[in-house]
Amino acid sequence: MKGRKLRGWAWALVLLIGVALSCAYFLAWLPLRQGSMDKDLFERQIGSPLLLWMNGYLGPFLHLDYQGIMNWLALPVLVWWTVRPPGGDRRYRAVGILVIISAGVIGAFGGFNPRYGFTLYPVVLAVVFLGAWRLMMYWEVPPRRRMVVLASLVALQYFNVSMDVLYRVRAWRIEKMEAARTAPQGIGNASGKTLGVQEWLDQAGIGASTTVLVNNLPQFWYGAARKGLYYWSGSDLLYGAQGPELLLERRTEDEAAHFLADSLGCRYVLTTGDLSGYGERFRPFLEDRCSLVALGPQNLQLFRIRDLPSPEGHESADR
Repeated sequence: MKGRKLRGWAWALVLLIGVALSCAYFLAWLPLRQGSMDKDLFERQIGSPLLLWMNGYLGPFLHLDYQGIMNWLALPVLVWWTVRPPGGDRRYRAVGILVIISAGVIGAFGGFNPRYGFTLYPVVLAVVFLGAWRLMMYWEVPPRRRMVVLASLVALQYFNVSMDVLYRVRAWRIEKMEAARTAPQGIGNASGKTLGVQEWLDQAGIGASTTVLVNNLPQFWYGAARKGLYYWSGSDLLYGAQGPELLLERRTEDEAAHFLADSLGCRYVLTTGDLSGYGERFRPFLEDRCSLVALGPQNLQLFRIRDLPSPEGHESADR
């Protein structure tokens, strides 16, 4: 009887740890504002040393926002199977070692992107439920109570989802408030009419033959055959006829402006305030060498590269 009570308290403690971990993660550790944090690290949720380990290196087990709350329970199961496999069955040890190595590779090389952790998600969940079942068999837990244990795991997952939803609602409200406070005034549609992307581009004077530098916004081409240059400020890669190349890293702002306007015939830049924050030099380039000419739907911003004197030798920066 004492052994059963001890095991019951042990399982209750596991559930309490899960609840406390979920609350701490979404209410304290996961930031709602970027603040002084690097934007790319903030968006990837690895902007602090703690989050770098939880969401990065140990992401397949501790990235509660994407992987859920049950995955961390796989860690003691994997150690158990590796050190002392149930019944001496070496297959458990092989599975434990394989999952640990796979999680290590994902954490070391792809932990910054939670999508890679999803490749192990079905395996990790299977390890959690199989490990719990084997442990309950060893403890001779009655079948009805086993169902209660497994149901409590599902309930714990639902609790984590509710905390995740609460965090996202709070983050969305803060984002809307800050966007309204920092939005430029006096530029936009005189009529106040809500326009579609293509209609807004036409109204802004961007015809099908006008070349535009498009910062990671594929909707620029949706429903119309427009002429644009695909660019991603996060990696500073411009995809032109000669293949991808760095736009700002190897050029000054003046050289980049001349390269776009003179060599590529591109005088306009399409972006959003959020996307412009990726990359250290793109936003300063917009502020120093471009003028904001229109605000559009979906937080779109249209800039025009200002006229610059043509210095001698600037063509040498084209490559």
